[in-house]
Formats: sequence, structure tokens, C-alpha cells
Amino acid sequence: MQLQHLKYFLQIAETGSMNRAAELLYVSQPSLSKMISGLEAELDIKIFERNNRGVALTEDGKKLYMYTKNIMKQFDLISKISSDEIPSVISVSAYPNLIPADLLNRYYNIYQGRNILFTLRESRISQIVEDVSGLSSEIGVLHINNAQSKEVHRLLDYHDLEFRLLAEDTWYAVVGKNNPLFYRESVNMRELLEYTVVRPPDDYFSTLTTYLIIDSVSLSEFQKTIYLNNGAAIISLMQETDIFTFSLWLSHQDYERYGLRVIPIENCEVTVEMGWIKRRKERLSSEAEIFVGLLEEHYKK
Repeated sequence: MQLQHLKYFLQIAETGSMNRAAELLYVSQPSLSKMISGLEAELDIKIFERNNRGVALTEDGKKLYMYTKNIMKQFDLISKISSDEIPSVISVSAYPNLIPADLLNRYYNIYQGRNILFTLRESRISQIVEDVSGLSSEIGVLHINNAQSKEVHRLLDYHDLEFRLLAEDTWYAVVGKNNPLFYRESVNMRELLEYTVVRPPDDYFSTLTTYLIIDSVSLSEFQKTIYLNNGAAIISLMQETDIFTFSLWLSHQDYERYGLRVIPIENCEVTVEMGWIKRRKERLSSEAEIFVGLLEEHYKK
């Protein structure tokens, strides 16, 4: 199968006529018919049915048309890769609520009016590592607590990923006005046990966190839990109910803009590394370097 054969197939499918396609392609009609017969034999399908008006795609032919159209679109992008027609691309995978809205606003303003494709995926640690190592994302942004640290860094080494530390932090409780703890200067873990905690769905590394003990309270004692992977829904729940979440002080500005409070947890000795990852020995694109620069500026501040 050759790329040219696929181009010929598309022309026939879109004109609905072998003769008309031959005219447009400047080839003979018998040559096109022979090419289609060869393609059908190679794929072991029937591509066209003849009718009074010309030819029509079979069901298998329709599938082939859809896939071929996508292939030709990607080939067209590749052929223009050195031109300004192709947008610059940056893809980031991040732990939920680690990319502040202000940073995204600043990044948008830098590229406003320019051709850029930006993708942000919010995921847990396992998926972030998979995205970056599998080339789905150029960089990942995550935080690692002391219960996860050894296992996560081992996984990063296994996938030949490099971790760059941005800041260190600990856990805080985030509550809305419907939670009786809202006006407190600090809270303790025993008090938090009374309320439902909302957090993203578990992965292997989040299960390691259940072994943490804070002020004699194990995280496994929190039985009332809601799992959500939608930042807007989590914030809405905390605004409207007494639900709370654990978070970092590093993210306090994004919570406070929605009327939520980020409150210290008494005797909390959890240590958290917050940073970003990339494929080791691989140079970042200029778009990713600017994004990382904004990250470093925001979190070191």
C-alpha cells in the first residue's frame, strides 16, 4: 500500500466516479480500477459498489475513507511542519489544582494572537508519569508527599524522567462558609473526621498516603469520602456544603478567590515536594520553557 494509492482512493470516493477521478488525477481509468482491486485484495475487503451514477462506498469502504482522511490530514501537517501555518504545541499533565488560574492568564497573554495549541490534562501521579514518558505531554506538574516519595522517585528513574523541585509545603484543610470550621485559625485531624472529604480518584500512589498518621489520626479513618476529578465541581461542593479537601498552601490563592479558606492543620508533619518532570536529556520546546519559567516564578514567590 502506498500513500499515492490512498490519495487516488480519496479522489474516487469524493467524486463518486472512477472516470471523473481519472480525469482529475491525469491517470487512466483502467489504472485506477487495477489499483482499487489491488487495495481490496491487500485489505481483504470490498471498497466500492457500482451503481447507475458511478461508484459508492461499502460499509468497509466508509471506514477506510474515515481513516484515510485522517492519515492525509496528518501527512499534510507534516509537510508544512517548517511553516508558520502549523501551530506551536505544548501539552502539560498536572495534578489537580496545581496550575493556578493567574499563571494560565499570563501564559495566554504571552501568546495572544499567535498560533499555539495548548493542552492541559489534570491527572493523578501514575497518569502524569505515563503521559510524559509516553510523549503525550512534554512536562508534568505534581506533588509528592513523604509517604509516596521513595516509590515515586523510583518510578521516575525507571521511566528516565527528571524531577525539578519548585517548592516544599505541607497539608492544609480547605473549607467553605457552610463548614463550622470556616472561621478557625487552625483545625485538628480529629475535628476533620466529622466531615466528608472530597478528592480525586485514587491511584496506587494515593493509596500509599493512607498510611500517613497526623496527630495520631490515620488517613484510613476518613470513611466519608467523595471522589471527583473535576476542579470546578470540587470548588462548588465546598462553597455550597460542609465538605472539605486537603491541599497545599501553595494553592491558597486559587481557593480564596472562590471564598474558601485554607486553614493550617495542627501538628501536621506531612512534607510535600512540589515540582515538574520532563524526559531526561531532552531539551524543552521554547513554549514549555516559558511555561516552566512562569511556574518557577509563581511558586518561588
